[in-house]
Amino acid sequence: STEPPYRTLNRDVFSVSTSGGPVTNLTASNPADDSDPSFSPDGKTIAYGAERKADGWPDYTRLAIKDLASGKTTLLTDGWENAAREWTFTADGRDIVFHAEARARVNLYRIPTAGGTPHELLRGGTTAGVQPTEGGTFVLQQHSLTRPPELVVLERSGKVRPLTAVNDDLVRQWALGEVEDRTFTGAGDAPVQMFV
Repeated sequence: STEPPYRTLNRDVFSVSTSGGPVTNLTASNPADDSDPSFSPDGKTIAYGAERKADGWPDYTRLAIKDLASGKTTLLTDGWENAAREWTFTADGRDIVFHAEARARVNLYRIPTAGGTPHELLRGGTTAGVQPTEGGTFVLQQHSLTRPPELVVLERSGKVRPLTAVNDDLVRQWALGEVEDRTFTGAGDAPVQMFV
């Protein structure tokens, strides 16, 4: 939806009926990128990613929700220091679960659609592709610097239960070293995280 003379790029979220008809721009009021819409279970709300800088970098993606009846948009993670990605509503539609990178790990978080602070559900390694179940558990992919991707279930208790072990035979053949999480002082005395 970028307007001439095309000095910036602006992606928007559009909707169209499955039976055809007019195409509606749902995020025209934001001059920066909007992306990856996901419908709530009742179809009344969408969650999507919103940026604020129309000229691109440096910016980060905020998790936004839009009530389709009223048109009201709420930035759920505005002011939070991490960029949300891969979001989906829980089965009851009251919360959204999503992934976000923090200190070189991609963790799983949960936030109420009514607003609040993101709550960390699973930390460590890299998580991706979360799918909620009717029973309140989550199926997702998890991997780390020493373990290839496998599917796991995050139970309501917080316990992680492996679903697959596709790479176990291969992993047993490796002699991997230990991975250490360290922090050093960078420019302006800022702490910088790294792995050794």
